[in-house]
Amino acid sequence: MKRSTFSSSTIQINRALRYLAALGATAVLAFGGTVSPQLDSMNPNQPVQIIVQPADTLPGGLLNALCGTLDLVDILPLGEVCNVTVAGAHLLAHNPKVGHISVNNTLVGTGAPLSAYDYTPQTIQPNSASASNTNPNLGRNIGVALIDSGVQINADLIGSGSGSLPGSLYPQVVYAESFVPGESVDDGYGHGTHIAGIISGNGSNSAGSAYYHQIHGVAPGAHVISLKVLDKNGQSSDSQVIKAIDRAIKLKDTYNIKVINLSLGRPIFESYKTDPLCKEVEKADRKSTRLNSSH
Repeated sequence: MKRSTFSSSTIQINRALRYLAALGATAVLAFGGTVSPQLDSMNPNQPVQIIVQPADTLPGGLLNALCGTLDLVDILPLGEVCNVTVAGAHLLAHNPKVGHISVNNTLVGTGAPLSAYDYTPQTIQPNSASASNTNPNLGRNIGVALIDSGVQINADLIGSGSGSLPGSLYPQVVYAESFVPGESVDDGYGHGTHIAGIISGNGSNSAGSAYYHQIHGVAPGAHVISLKVLDKNGQSSDSQVIKAIDRAIKLKDTYNIKVINLSLGRPIFESYKTDPLCKEVEKADRKSTRLNSSH
């Protein structure tokens, strides 16, 4: 019986193939994505909702290409929202299609301690004729995207400032949409209505001889585009705010949106270069939309 033998060249080829396979596996790890430092400080077994941004080299329009069907929660303009464990997030980062992974963090509405005033003296154009009377020319035809807790419609936001019924035919709020699951566009928290009044309240609630002063917003002629992200407890998430900013960008020409108001926030967990919320804000800025953030 003949003994089967391999030539030295065959052995060398097999060794080369094994080396290339190992090198390929290393390359997958080397060219995978990065993760936020926030994930490094968390328990590996802890459930976490993450935002996965695709690698820059991948074509746009990716749908359910990174998380998988079971883990996918939502699609964002810049990636996907997924439910995984912290260890699962690190494992997903090895995928060469993944660019960066961040935590889908919670945001809250911002505010200030109660002051001693029922209302504060006007500081914007305090000596102008508009200091005491509503001037509908201020902000006329300008759209302000209000990303907050929604707006509860009242006389200050649907009237002309005269307190008369015909004035209600000219609403300040021209568009409303909720990004909060299970909640309507109405304001269940109260924060957004307050901010909308500061922006474009027309003073109808304080018009007439029964009031010493007429209290109105800084731009009564402006239109409000209400994009609700804060729930009834005043909480939101990065992904909800990202979707709202994206909607404001898409509605920019329709409602002449010049300003996006964000009266909400959270701590900083990573560089603005990788933070998905910061990147969405930068995208709005590139579209020549001014962003206002109050703290």
